[in-house]
Amino acid sequence: TDEITLTATVRNAGALAAPASKVELRLGGTKVATASVGALASGASTQVSASIGARNAGSYQLSAVADPAGE
Repeated sequence: TDEITLTATVRNAGALAAPASKVELRLGGTKVATASVGALASGASTQVSASIGARNAGSYQLSAVADPAGE
């Protein structure tokens, strides 16, 4: 097992600025971490990271969901 840190790039693809929000990091569809995202201007991007602890060796499906609460 190894300690794993997930990193995701969050980009505001909208025409207007986006307020600060959250991004869920998911492993196999299950939320394993939540990271805060600061406000983003239109077209801007930022990276967020979160440690998800140790996992067994293998292949995992990773995903990130921006603003999961739809706020």
